[in-house]
Amino acid sequence: MKLDESPEMNAKLDTYMTWAATKLIFDFDVYCVVMFKIPNKFRRLAALRGYLRFQAAGKDFDDVWAWSSDEIKAFKGSEEQKTAKAFIDKVRSAFDARSEMSAKSYKLVARAKPRSLEEQIKLWNNNGSAKTIGKKLWDFVDNKLAEYPDTPDLPSVESFVKMITEEAKNLPAATNATPGLSAHGHLKAIDFHVTQNGNKVLHSGGADYWRSTGADDALKAAVTTVNNNSGRKVFDGPLKSPDEPWHYSYIPAEA
Repeated sequence: MKLDESPEMNAKLDTYMTWAATKLIFDFDVYCVVMFKIPNKFRRLAALRGYLRFQAAGKDFDDVWAWSSDEIKAFKGSEEQKTAKAFIDKVRSAFDARSEMSAKSYKLVARAKPRSLEEQIKLWNNNGSAKTIGKKLWDFVDNKLAEYPDTPDLPSVESFVKMITEEAKNLPAATNATPGLSAHGHLKAIDFHVTQNGNKVLHSGGADYWRSTGADDALKAAVTTVNNNSGRKVFDGPLKSPDEPWHYSYIPAEA
């Protein structure tokens, strides 16, 4: 019987997911709050996998976890935000000045604002790839979970974690970062968009269209100009996997 069709199997998977989450070196209460705000079960499973894989890679949640509302308020108007905005504006000016972009009335836009946890959860809940990957992961688990004991123990939980992180490694990651883990949460990433006569025509999506319009190359050239003029790498990118020609890492100067 499929997980989707069996309340008992759904409950069993929920139990194993909860036990697996206790292995995270992370505030369990925060984890529960995030999961509560993800109503779709496939997206919840994909999120758990994201957290487990992040930890398995030796990364620290405290280094990247989205800033709190108080931290975001403290950042607003700070010298750090002003510096980030100044560099973003330099990229915008370099892009807008390129003849092939001005001929189309293309203007570059971006914001120097961290992406809150709530925003990251909203993006996850609207991201089709998170649901699709979660469904494939659900089906993968469906073929094996019946072999697991109804009451989890340490060996079965470790086996479950291995199953959804290592055995299912061929499943790709979602195109949005797992909620809380986005580099946008500390303004370590910038998404550039393009407007034409005040209307947004290029945004976070449609990589092939970015390239077909020439905006991909124009943005690369603008970033290179700013980096060269600054004497260091201020922006790095674009992001290759997933393919996001609008997404660049922002590298603040060391204190």
